Amino acid sequence: IKVEGKKNFYYTKDVTTEMLVDDAKAKYYLLNSISDNIKIRIDFKSNTAYQILKIIKAMNTKSTEVRKHELKETLNNMRYSMDDDITLFITEMENIFNELDKINNTLSEEKKFNYLYTALPNEITVETGIIQHVGNWDEATKLLKNTVPHLIFLKGNINRTKTISATILNAQTNKRKTKQSDKYKKNNKNKNKR
Repeated sequence: IKVEGKKNFYYTKDVTTEMLVDDAKAKYYLLNSISDNIKIRIDFKSNTAYQILKIIKAMNTKSTEVRKHELKETLNNMRYSMDDDITLFITEMENIFNELDKINNTLSEEKKFNYLYTALPNEITVETGIIQHVGNWDEATKLLKNTVPHLIFLKGNINRTKTISATILNAQTNKRKTKQSDKYKKNNKNKNKR
């Protein structure tokens, strides 16, 4: 069987017309199931469907490596703020871990913990004692979900108490200054009368 579009090229004797038809069908399905920017990179005429599939897999492997790098970079850059909801923060981290799982890059419990630990402010790591749960993602996140909201509540109360105390202190200082000013004015009036 002569190779279409090529002079003096023939398929080997074991290649049948049925194989060529199946190859053409497979190429058609591949061509119609990939994006345009991938289509322009592949020579569909010179390659068999099997070769095209290998090329697509190789492209996907490269993009998988890129995606893995991006996800790990995102994890490295994540930082928890006391203004955020800790449960949502942990869920966001777990979503990234799940995405890494899907591209065959499952992280150990210890690596997950390390990402979480480095994302937390020192204040939280110290006050929760989370380091005792190193290597145990479920226990560490359970601890955070239970204690961080309470810590935030307590910090809010402390700040409100400080604000109230400062307001009372300012009022007392102003009252004392007013009394001193009134006393000074009264003394000056008495001096002027003499």
